[in-house]
Amino acid sequence: MTVMTGTPRVDVADALARASALSGFYATLPADAPGLVPLDALLRPDSLADLLAGADTACGGCRTRPARTAAAIMLASEFFSVLAAGPAGLLLADRRALLLAPGSVALRGDGEGGFDALAGTGTLLVLPDDPAAGQPGTETAGSVTALHTRFAASYADLLAPVVEAVAAVTRRSRRALWSEAADRFAGAALVAARTLAAEDARHATGAGAGTDPSRPAPLRPELRAEVDAVLAVAPTPLRHPVRWIDVTARCGRVTWKRRGTCCLTYQTPKWTGEYCTTCPLIPEEETVRRVAAYLDAL
Repeated sequence: MTVMTGTPRVDVADALARASALSGFYATLPADAPGLVPLDALLRPDSLADLLAGADTACGGCRTRPARTAAAIMLASEFFSVLAAGPAGLLLADRRALLLAPGSVALRGDGEGGFDALAGTGTLLVLPDDPAAGQPGTETAGSVTALHTRFAASYADLLAPVVEAVAAVTRRSRRALWSEAADRFAGAALVAARTLAAEDARHATGAGAGTDPSRPAPLRPELRAEVDAVLAVAPTPLRHPVRWIDVTARCGRVTWKRRGTCCLTYQTPKWTGEYCTTCPLIPEEETVRRVAAYLDAL
């Protein structure tokens, strides 16, 4: 491939870091940073047992089978969330797909049963009119659909070992875990989209960096459509539609979403009987009411 004259070389790690920052939850680290553990090492039975013990503690000490399953779902969700943050952010911000090399991915624990950072290398998949097309470290997709399809297949390959490892130690079905994976991708994209929408609003009003970033701004419709398009062409296990909802609060009309499956957290000692705001087991109007109340309280 030929480097385009006058265009800086694409740095995959930098692209991942900038995209992950849109979520505000996860840091991106160099491969030699302390505390990082390779993803495949984390999924070994002994390491996974330690992680499940941490999730068990985080939910209050799970003794029943449903509660232990909920702890496993919490752990799977942590994996899915940290792995989704960068790729989802990059797709929405730049319409570039990050094809992470599974053997290069490493995560850092946060000390509370989850993760707070990752490292990884891979290839940037770009469209023909992208300034980075043809540069080292990139591949070019012939169309938006081709970009979505290739990314979704690569992303599913990255997640498959996580699904298999967690499914082996819990009653949760693989289908439910894949639904959780799709949901976490959509969640990461929604957070990134809110950040981008807030940036749009600041630029439109001429507001400076002091503008309150917690105030939700309307999402660009194409960002939500981008997530739907990716999941629509994903391999069958990951192909779960997002349950989007629109909420009207004092700040205006805001896009939110409901979970595809229940995480069973309400069956854990710490949250006994408490249903998540976006739980599919509560009526949709209750989700809308709770989200509106949350937004009004910001």
